[in-house]
Order: sequence, then C-alpha cells, then structure tokens
Amino acid sequence: MTTTTCSGTVIALGQSELSLQGRRYAYIEIERQDGRILRADDVVVLNEVGSLLHEGVQGRFHFDAARLKTATIRQLFGIRRSDGRWGYDAAQVRVTAAIHNIVQGALTAFVFVGIPFLLLGLLQLVYSIGTARLRHDEFFGSEAQGDGPKRRDEVIRI
Repeated sequence: MTTTTCSGTVIALGQSELSLQGRRYAYIEIERQDGRILRADDVVVLNEVGSLLHEGVQGRFHFDAARLKTATIRQLFGIRRSDGRWGYDAAQVRVTAAIHNIVQGALTAFVFVGIPFLLLGLLQLVYSIGTARLRHDEFFGSEAQGDGPKRRDEVIRI
C-alpha cells in the first residue's frame, strides 16, 4: 500500500461509474516518457482531480492503493499537468477501505471470521493517519524544498 508517481500521457480511460464523489474507472493507461505503458486497474478519481483528467493529458500522476477485502483499489489523488494546472484530493481511499474493513470485521467478529478484517482495518486506519503528511509532501513538496505547486489562498470552498 504505497504511493506511485508516473509522468507521461493518458492514452486510455476505461469504462467508469459516476457517483457524487467522483468516478471509478475500470482502468487508466498512461504512456510513460520512456514509451512503456502503465495500466492501473480499478481506479477511484474524486471530483477535483477528475475535472483535470481526460485522454491526451500530459503531466505527473500520483496514485495510492488500499486493500478492500480481497481486492486492491487505487486512487488517483493528484495530477500536475504540463500546462501548469494541478489538482490534489486530500480525501484518502485508504481511510474509506479501513472503515469498511473495521465495520465488516466488527459485524462478523462473533464467529471469529471477522477478526482478521477488524485487525486489517485498524492497521490500515493507523497507517493512513500516519502517512497522510507524507502523501501531501509527495505532491506539494516540503516547505524546505519549495518545488511543488502552492495552494491558492484565493480559493474558498463553501
């Protein structure tokens, strides 16, 4: 469950399922600068980043992964496009997966089947909280480096 960064061009977006929070793509394919193709399956893209994502977009793409039951769900949590536009989603799919595992584990713990899910969810939650700052720094860069895009103070969310 680590973050992955890839620079290149989006060449394909698979079928997607739309929700109020964003889209869940069957796959996203990115042609890297060295010509190799990176394919990420089952990718969640929240609205802020999703507004910048379409075929042909060039830039740097930041992925995260979380384990949910027996599947791995990936999240495209940040894009730095070549034209200077960028998007970053602070909401973590890891936290959602951890809560899902905790609830499932708690509901089935009475038959001992749920105890592994409960423990997995608790570990995911602790790990997600502990690495939230690292994920932020990977996208924005640390204050000492000063190399990442700066947050815009004029943007107000209501």
